[in-house]
Amino acid sequence: MTTLVMCANAGRLSTRSQPIAIVATSGSGSGRAIDTALQLRDALRGQGCQIKLGVFSSLEGLRRWTMRDDISFSLLICVGGDGSQSAGAVAAVRRSVLLQVVVSRSTAAALAWSAESRAAIA
Repeated sequence: MTTLVMCANAGRLSTRSQPIAIVATSGSGSGRAIDTALQLRDALRGQGCQIKLGVFSSLEGLRRWTMRDDISFSLLICVGGDGSQSAGAVAAVRRSVLLQVVVSRSTAAALAWSAESRAAIA
């Protein structure tokens, strides 16, 4: 719930000429990352945001995407674990855009986040 509210507020960034990008890999979060990315896409579209969704079958595919120069966006939302977040950070830094991190419950537990924080991303 917290993530959706924060992203919806950030959705105003999509009023620029560039959309918001959401990326996820199929293996992240035991396969739940894709569902989370789809839910975020639908929620942000409901707020009137223009969305580009990138779903990758492998982390290597996501890494290749980060190095492409023909893709532009105003905000990057990266759904997944530490490998996906590292790749997302590269894409955001290369384009000088904000990165919104959406981690899985298992990643939150590994980082020793509080139960309240983990519940907010469930």
